[in-house]
Amino acid sequence: MEIVELKEEEAYRIQDPTDIVQVTLLEGAVEIFGQELLMKKLYEFPPHKPFSLFCWVPSKLKIKYKTKEDQPGYIFNEEELNYHKMMHDFLKINHVLESQRQMSLKLTDKIGPRLLVLGSHSCGKNTLCKTLINYSLVYGWKPIYVDIDPDNQQSEYPHSIRAEVQTCVKEQMLKNRVTYYFGYQYKDVVRDISKRMLFDRLIEELSVQVDRKLQADLERAKELKLSMLNQLGKVKDQKLCELIYMKSQEDKDEKEIYASGIFVNCPNFLGLHNQIIEQIKFLIDKFKINMVIVIDKPDIYRDLDKIQDLIVYKMEKLKGVVDSYNLKELEQLNYTSFQSSQSIPENQLELYQMQVREDKQIMFEKTKSTNIVKLTIAVLHLKKTQLEENNTELNSKLILQAPLAFLAYVDNFDKDKGYLIQIPNDSCRQTLQNNVCIIGK
Repeated sequence: MEIVELKEEEAYRIQDPTDIVQVTLLEGAVEIFGQELLMKKLYEFPPHKPFSLFCWVPSKLKIKYKTKEDQPGYIFNEEELNYHKMMHDFLKINHVLESQRQMSLKLTDKIGPRLLVLGSHSCGKNTLCKTLINYSLVYGWKPIYVDIDPDNQQSEYPHSIRAEVQTCVKEQMLKNRVTYYFGYQYKDVVRDISKRMLFDRLIEELSVQVDRKLQADLERAKELKLSMLNQLGKVKDQKLCELIYMKSQEDKDEKEIYASGIFVNCPNFLGLHNQIIEQIKFLIDKFKINMVIVIDKPDIYRDLDKIQDLIVYKMEKLKGVVDSYNLKELEQLNYTSFQSSQSIPENQLELYQMQVREDKQIMFEKTKSTNIVKLTIAVLHLKKTQLEENNTELNSKLILQAPLAFLAYVDNFDKDKGYLIQIPNDSCRQTLQNNVCIIGK
């Protein structure tokens, strides 16, 4: 155990612990990813996940390592890392986002900020998104976080893209999440035109779902505002009515989703410069982006800064963030999450795999069970009974539009016994048997 005393605007780094690390705030104010630690509360951080603790005022921490072999953390010094400058940059960006949210809330006629975050490999995109999201949660906002990086090693579902409404309650976040299974790494998008087509198609589906959520919340807010203004109709002064309504919205513990906006976390773009710019413009168009943060990519910043009506910020690589080599490789799923091993007869499981026809249409066709050897499969929110026999085009469209239910793992296949499959829990067995499954690699 060690007691760490930090000066104003200092940061303390825990570097790749082999076991759980316990942290307790004794004095001052300390945050991680923009989320403040509560005084005297014990926090436990998982192994193999480096992290940094930052304080705005002089603070004292108690840190306990469960493994003696773990090296104590260290305080960043200015020569090594100008950490406080990075945190001030975060605050400046958050101030711009907050202004846009307040304007959206006041006018009740448009969506809040739509932010796209892009940058080089291990540049700190996740750190920036997490911090800005946590800042917004403090003020009661509920932004939508859109992760379109299939290589994100901090994602619950590898090789997938997702969107979820951010709240302080995890159960609410899970209910407001939509995930689409891509099944490949982003480098496959660059190398294979069929994977690029699939990725873009899933982006379109996800962007439609996000926009529907925002528009529905905006329409609900408009109706609420109209109803409240009608109730205040006895007040002659229209401006006073507007002020009363605005005050009621500001005082709410939880703000509207539409005004909270969205954060879009991009993959590490690969390929030729023109191809990258084309892909970014595609994302800007689909998610209706009005603000972009470019990290450690000055050439991309110069091109995007020329786009009219687009706010573009550039940042240096965020040092002190989690480097990808410290995390598990994406090819290795976290198998500890699979709690149940099930034997499924061959005729009760239908697996589909993507094919691209000569006319460039994406199709999903059944794959032979004899080819299945140790494979990750995606179980969709789509029942097999919804598919039509001998109607490949319609079935492929339904499969493309179907979100992910959960991932399973084909451990083995036997002609007599069928599939031996690892699933999250026993209750998933029926879904596995009744729903459509697709495979990637």
